[in-house]
Amino acid sequence: MSRRFAPRKLLQFANQKSPYYRELYQKCDLAKISWEDLPIVDLPSFWHANSYYNNHLLTEQIAQGVVFKSGGTTGAPKFSIYTNREWEEFTAIFGHHLAKNSLQRGDRVANLFYAGHLYASFLFIQKSFEKCPTPIVNFPISGNLPPEEIVSLLVQYQINTLAVVPSTLVNMVEQLRKHQRELHLNKILFGGEELYDDQRQLIQSLFPKIEICSIGYASVDGGHLGYVDVDCSSREHRVFTDSTIMEIVDPESGQQITEEGKVGRLIYTNLTRSLMPIIRYPVGDMAKWVESRVVDGKFFGEKFRLEGRSEDGARVGPVTINREDVAAIIKELAYSAMIVDFQMTITRQTTRDQLRLVLAIEGINLDNAKQIGADIIQHFYQQREMFKIAVEDGTIMPLKVKIVIPCDLERNPRTGKLLRVIDHRLEQ
Repeated sequence: MSRRFAPRKLLQFANQKSPYYRELYQKCDLAKISWEDLPIVDLPSFWHANSYYNNHLLTEQIAQGVVFKSGGTTGAPKFSIYTNREWEEFTAIFGHHLAKNSLQRGDRVANLFYAGHLYASFLFIQKSFEKCPTPIVNFPISGNLPPEEIVSLLVQYQINTLAVVPSTLVNMVEQLRKHQRELHLNKILFGGEELYDDQRQLIQSLFPKIEICSIGYASVDGGHLGYVDVDCSSREHRVFTDSTIMEIVDPESGQQITEEGKVGRLIYTNLTRSLMPIIRYPVGDMAKWVESRVVDGKFFGEKFRLEGRSEDGARVGPVTINREDVAAIIKELAYSAMIVDFQMTITRQTTRDQLRLVLAIEGINLDNAKQIGADIIQHFYQQREMFKIAVEDGTIMPLKVKIVIPCDLERNPRTGKLLRVIDHRLEQ
């Protein structure tokens, strides 16, 4: 049975039943305070309170439900719990809005998200497909299989649509290329991580007419964050206005952003969860409003565009390097088409930060890796002069480059997601 809280009712319930929220709101007059003046959740204290034993976040003891580990790769392991009703509600809402995406009646859809290890995505996508009002044929393959086995099943069952994590797709490139003429792919629904332009171009080089779009925006920590319809451009999502509150706030002041085009932090409230309340929770992404309205003087954001995560970049000594900066540098190289993906890793050497670029090249002759690495370093220094100056004055260590094949890129061992930025400094 559907149960969606009015915002103030959820606030009062969390304050009464959750020790964490009671402490968070102890200085607030909840009867008078405006929503935008409520404290934003502090993630370290939130997850510290949400230990499996001696929990201070949940509103009651766990008696029934489903428990997942978070896909996060930093800090202590985290878990997220839904009551059975909340889990059904979550997947029903997301599944209902999948019909507004580009799915067509009779589409043969392979679920290639990752399963097991308490990870949510495969089960979540599976149940959401089952609840999608558009009639489709669902193939629960999972992304855990070797790429050659996945492609063999795609050929055997004439599957036309993939629901997939982008890094899984990149791993399948060689097999996809081999079987291109036998495949019937015309649609890719991606999720779990951003699909970058270089990955998009790689797939479209194999399947020029293929349709590529987000499957929607969700997290195991928070819930249903945004859905995609046919009017959404790349990285755009619509707000689930009847069951969530999505805000964008200034990263410095914490004030709500009510103008379109200004980038800020996404702050999320889930109106369907009460066991583990999610109220003004930072989802870890930056975004901007691209569509909004004002009714009786009150602002309503309706569609937003994702603008990256803090994890997409790194600060190496005094120099900030964003993933987009590195992608732009690689794109200018003569052999950029060979580079199918990359990672940034940061370590400490002799008290100084060091950045290493790990480049995945399909079919590379590793004998040439040394020269390719030298060329990239030279071009990087030309494009990022501040980085070169910091190296020359001894503030940071010189840039390093490592050439690998795609399957050697580091991934989260539980979720299979590609690790975009790996910071080893706290481990040393």
